Amino acid sequence: MNPWAVNIVTAFGRGEALALALIDKGFEVTVFDLTEAFPAPYRRGTGPFPIPQSDALENHALFFDEAQALPRGLAVWLNHGPVEFSGPMAHFYVEHDAAFRLAVQNQESPQFETDWLRRFLRQFVSAFHHEPWMIESGAPFPVSKPLYLVSRSKDAVVMGFDRLQGKGNYQRCQKLHDVQIESARLTEMEIEAGKPIAVRAPQWIWCLSSQETEYLSPSVAEALFSRDIRRPEWRWLSLKGQVERGPWSDGFPRYSVAVIDSHLPWVYANMFVLEWRDKDQFEIWLKAPAESVTNVERRTVWAKEIEQHLNRRLNLGKWHVEAENYGVCPHSPVFPTAMKEWKEPSWRNWDWIAPETTSRLDLGARFEREAQSFQRLVGWRNEQLKKQGARSDQALHTP
Repeated sequence: MNPWAVNIVTAFGRGEALALALIDKGFEVTVFDLTEAFPAPYRRGTGPFPIPQSDALENHALFFDEAQALPRGLAVWLNHGPVEFSGPMAHFYVEHDAAFRLAVQNQESPQFETDWLRRFLRQFVSAFHHEPWMIESGAPFPVSKPLYLVSRSKDAVVMGFDRLQGKGNYQRCQKLHDVQIESARLTEMEIEAGKPIAVRAPQWIWCLSSQETEYLSPSVAEALFSRDIRRPEWRWLSLKGQVERGPWSDGFPRYSVAVIDSHLPWVYANMFVLEWRDKDQFEIWLKAPAESVTNVERRTVWAKEIEQHLNRRLNLGKWHVEAENYGVCPHSPVFPTAMKEWKEPSWRNWDWIAPETTSRLDLGARFEREAQSFQRLVGWRNEQLKKQGARSDQALHTP
């Protein structure tokens, strides 16, 4: 076995940039891709959030080569109109909107009316659910950074492993059977890749959530996470829609977040993402109860409510939202607040990169976590080389 071998267990394109960075650093990397084992509605692309620009790893630039910048940054569509965190109008909003100004400056206010947008920027991308009146101390969405979106036509490239071909070992897998743990280390995994195979490595990166692991193999989840399977309370659900073409379509930013009533919970049809696909086609993302996303009756209710809100704000568009044409983002489960205190498994030779372990749900937060894993593995190898050098030096000077 190569002493610098790293196995990455993943799905939905997670960890490709990290794999490439490790290969460039001289590691032997094998990616075990379990995307095929999940149902089709969960095979989404980059998810509901724009991607903050990241240089955490040099290879992260590959993602932004395939993305388009949002010149207005994050746009929030309110009842009285939009606020935009970048672009020529941003300075105007700072001067005339106290909630916007405090959100930009990250200053807390005791009054909800002027503090709600700052709180929203934390809860919008959080992996743990909080109500609007709760003061969340988590990491806010980095609206000060340039933001990017990946078109759906390029999702398969950006969230796949095409760049890995010819550089590292890539294995498409259908099932996860078993793992072996010895001395607090993950030592072996048995997986189905056309046939059952057993693989070993001194280091592992696990890019599956605890619930995804349980879906693939309850016994593996029990071994890795004991009984601490984090089951999401909410999920981000996407619905397709159409609007009549007109000049109103041209005035919209490509991506905006609609907030209907800032005082009500930021879920269901009260807060949703509007992402344009064409002049007359759009996609809606909403935060919905995890157990209800596959229920067509519940989706129909939410679709109708969102239609009503959109037509009330701009009735010339004659908006229509489809309940049947839906998808579920696998990258954005939202957990009950109490689960935030749960401890991670403490295996000595693995990194767990999942919504449970990132500071936020957006792809930029995952990039930051990948950079931490990269630094740990490089540091681990340097320590091993020092130990080998010390042993060689000791042997050389032994009488």
